[in-house]
Amino acid sequence: TVRVQTVATESVELKVHSQGSVVPSTISQLIPEVSGRVVWTSPALVTGGFFNAGQELARIDEQVSRAIQLISDAQQSDLTSVTVGEEGRA
Repeated sequence: TVRVQTVATESVELKVHSQGSVVPSTISQLIPEVSGRVVWTSPALVTGGFFNAGQELARIDEQVSRAIQLISDAQQSDLTSVTVGEEGRA
């Protein structure tokens, strides 16, 4: 005798009762390289969230980062001018 039964997949909610402590597998500390106002954060950037290496987690206001880059470029240009000027005197 062979019995045949048609099956279908379905979502089932399971409730598990337990007690104990939950410990994160990794604790991360994010340190920005530039300052500025955060205008967007990834949905993955939450307590207990997961993210991959290289995944965008936050965006800083572009106007602030552009201004910082312009100031940095200007300072670098000033330093180069001073160095060239001092070499010319030697």
